[in-house]
Amino acid sequence: MIKIQGHRGYPDAYPENTMPSFIATYETGAFGFEMDVRITADGEYAIIHDETLDRTTNGTGTVKFVNYYGYIDTLDAGSWFSPVFTGVKIPTLDDVLNEFKDKNVKLILNFYFTGSSKTSDIHGAIDKVVSKGMTNQVHIFAPPDDINIAKAYNPNLYTLNGGMATISTYQDILDNAIANNHNAVSISSNANDTDATTMINDIKSSGKEVHVSYLTSNYESRVQRFVDFGADYILGNDPLIMQNYVNSISPNDPPPDEEPPDYTKNPASFIVNSEHTINKPYGTLKSDLYVVKSYGFVKGNQHLTK
Repeated sequence: MIKIQGHRGYPDAYPENTMPSFIATYETGAFGFEMDVRITADGEYAIIHDETLDRTTNGTGTVKFVNYYGYIDTLDAGSWFSPVFTGVKIPTLDDVLNEFKDKNVKLILNFYFTGSSKTSDIHGAIDKVVSKGMTNQVHIFAPPDDINIAKAYNPNLYTLNGGMATISTYQDILDNAIANNHNAVSISSNANDTDATTMINDIKSSGKEVHVSYLTSNYESRVQRFVDFGADYILGNDPLIMQNYVNSISPNDPPPDEEPPDYTKNPASFIVNSEHTINKPYGTLKSDLYVVKSYGFVKGNQHLTK
């Protein structure tokens, strides 16, 4: 059965590329989650998608030209999404690896490294993964040149191209995957039926797995579409809807190593204090407790309501 991955975690309900977003994705029972990795001026690996800090924090500047320690680590990366998440920070790669080591979830690292230090930046990120004994828990999802560097440095890594290959671009990417022994090829979720079938059949006949990137709406019908086409992985912004749908159509699949929480689709509210309330369409997740515990919004257990 197709495996579900959260795109930057669970960005339909949590601020992207943050620990609450990643923890929420893990709690859904999804196969894994993707995160974006950039290098900072002081050599830290920060988890952020954009080249600049402006959209998802209260700071400004280009990530690679500012320090993580003393600047980025002081920024608020949650309130842009909702006041509930005020105080949430941009995590480091170490933060995420340490949180999820040995848990039943794959971590998909999307590298955004540029310039003359690209190779050393890729090697450094891989060294962190290897040093924590997490080679088999991590996928490298990046441009072809970057995954070629990663695979040459550590052939045991699972590697696949980042982005969304189309019918006009997938052949070169597939050829690169074959030549460099990559594990999968990622294609666009927007391909029409004919193009999607052609790409998937060609990729699978070459002995590679098929990754689909990425869903932002109509999750159940679009997951089913790629189940029918035979894709292996699919990335999207609401891993809870996607995983629940996969669970509903695969009742005979063996249970995961770690039983995910029992979610309902009854409306629930997450009360942070008298001023801030966020409505969650699928109930309150344990990652809400993470926010409370980490940032001290409320005391005790009175913040949960149904």
